[in-house]
Amino acid sequence: MALFVPLAITVDFMKKITEFFTTANLGKLWDDEQVNMRFFLREGVYNGLKTFLAILIIMLVVQWLLPAESTFNGLLLACINGILACSLAAYFTLVSVKQINTILEEYVNAVERN
Repeated sequence: MALFVPLAITVDFMKKITEFFTTANLGKLWDDEQVNMRFFLREGVYNGLKTFLAILIIMLVVQWLLPAESTFNGLLLACINGILACSLAAYFTLVSVKQINTILEEYVNAVERN
């Protein structure tokens, strides 16, 4: 989940935002569709790997700190998993929008200079 949610959210939202700008006649952010998808996948994989490594480190620390006789409660673990998934989805939605907004601002500034 820590790898897939950021990857899927980043690629999906960046693609939808770019399609919105294209269909609303606000301009094309990229000329080549392959450059588009390569950028989306690169950002998605980068976000997924960052999240995966952060979650892995947190889980290893928790495993190291827990006493040997302790066990996990299934309900508690499911609630934590759900909260984590919602948090990741919300965070990477905002990150994707911010990245596209930055690219759009650069594009508008370049058009205004010409």
